Amino acid sequence: MHAATLHEILVLAVAPVAIGLWLWLAWANGRGQDWARMVSAACFGLLSLAMLGNLSQHADTYAPASMIAAAIVWAIGLVSVVLIFTPAAWRYYRPQPVQH
Repeated sequence: MHAATLHEILVLAVAPVAIGLWLWLAWANGRGQDWARMVSAACFGLLSLAMLGNLSQHADTYAPASMIAAAIVWAIGLVSVVLIFTPAAWRYYRPQPVQH
């Protein structure tokens, strides 16, 4: 019981930071910052690893509502990463000038 409570407190503490990070990355992607695509893909990779870890620990059995919410967030992340790497999106990203 103590571990579950600690986990939920940790999730609630980290959630605002994660939301802020995703919003900042969305803003940077909207401005055509090429680095933001790579960071978004890396964050999605971490999200995918966390999702696999939760599934390996049978979190869907113990916390189905939490896993449904996580699956929705994962699906939104997947769609976002796919869309920013489509050929149609490439024209909105400008290469960063080389610093001398």
